[in-house]
Amino acid sequence: MFGLLNKKVYQIIIACVLAITLALVTADIIIPTILVILITVIILNKEKLILGMIILIYLTASADLYSEYRLYLNIFNTLLLFFLFLYKYGLKFDNYQKVPREIILFIAVLLFSLWISTIFSLKPASSALELIRMIFFLVICYIFYSLLDKDYKVYVYIYTLIGIMVIWGLRMVVDVYNLGVETYFVRSLLGDKSELYGRVSNTGMTVFFISIALIVALFFNSKFKNPSAKFLLKILFGFNIIVLILANSRGGIAAALLSIAFILLVLNKSLFLKAIIIGSAITVFLIFIIPGLSESVDIYLRWHTLSDREPFWNSGLRVIADHSLFGLGPGLFADYFYVYASSSLINYYSNSGLDIGNPHPHNIFLYYTAENGILGLIVAIGFFYMFFYFASKTLKLTKNINRDYFILTTAITGIGLGLFFRSFIEITGFLTYGYITTDLPFWLVFGILIFIYQKFKKQNVQYESPRTKNLY
Repeated sequence: MFGLLNKKVYQIIIACVLAITLALVTADIIIPTILVILITVIILNKEKLILGMIILIYLTASADLYSEYRLYLNIFNTLLLFFLFLYKYGLKFDNYQKVPREIILFIAVLLFSLWISTIFSLKPASSALELIRMIFFLVICYIFYSLLDKDYKVYVYIYTLIGIMVIWGLRMVVDVYNLGVETYFVRSLLGDKSELYGRVSNTGMTVFFISIALIVALFFNSKFKNPSAKFLLKILFGFNIIVLILANSRGGIAAALLSIAFILLVLNKSLFLKAIIIGSAITVFLIFIIPGLSESVDIYLRWHTLSDREPFWNSGLRVIADHSLFGLGPGLFADYFYVYASSSLINYYSNSGLDIGNPHPHNIFLYYTAENGILGLIVAIGFFYMFFYFASKTLKLTKNINRDYFILTTAITGIGLGLFFRSFIEITGFLTYGYITTDLPFWLVFGILIFIYQKFKKQNVQYESPRTKNLY
């Protein structure tokens, strides 16, 4: 069977094996384990392995589970990333990868809005830190984009994101094994994650629905056509579904379903219709066959709590009414939430013992407007306009020219659609002032989209179909 596996399949297997290894080691030995792996790949001088490790460290080893090491890991990781960039490009600015002017314009408006809001902030020092972190994050994203100069690196990023899904998924599976399904979900629902092995903020981990969209895209990829490759993808797809369920994020599940639906609709309409029919039939069948299933699903989806977001939205609207021009200042909504929240909401959360973390309006448009005023609203709207502008352009550039890149562009567009839907009920995933564990996964796939766009815009030649020519 393994003789049938091509190079791409071997790479994704290696990524998953590495992910499993890092997922199962304890916090006490994670640092030496990472250092040994990093030293090994540096000695081997394998840029793609170093890139993958840097992404993996940013999104896993620097999360809550390793909070005592986080600062040192991030400093080391960032220095390594900058070294990789300078080693490749040096200080010759003319050699640096160009960014489309539309993105430069968006970033200029974004930073200008945060700067103005910081000047008029109720806590300028705190807001300035958010602005600095956002600038630093954008620099990191640019470096990742600049290092994406070869076709094979697209798959390095994709396989690493899938591997990260495996890491956090295995940690949650370990929690389910130790606690039992019922106790696990009770603790997750109540926000009691202080002792969970996979206690990273799952609802903020957009990587879970991003990875499943990428896996679906690989099913259509010319490099994953043989049965062994399909079998591997089926295992990853099934595991990703379990991870999404364990993550207990309704927004993430909805985003995943929307992303997959778009991918199937564009790439295979008949499969899209079959999936809807079969999925609906199985759902109805299980509800009638398994006693109490509908009640369990209702508890899991928490339909009765949907109205709980209304007080948070109202708080956001009250803030906007009082600070419509410049906002509260970047990162300050949580500090003033209880000033604008209703007394009934304050009493409810004070007496219930629920951990709501840093409260926010559960809507990116309200959030950015409340903290950054009118310019913040323009930024939130402009972000999605910019994304879908490049997505639609890239779809046109790759259609009927390069099947594999058209498939990846379709998947990334689907991810954007899922993120857009999710932005009406959550705020994390793309513009939360440079929080790497929540925002970097999206910016990596956005970087892939821009890489594909630039590649086909510059060359202006007809590419042979992957069916008749190997690209790599």
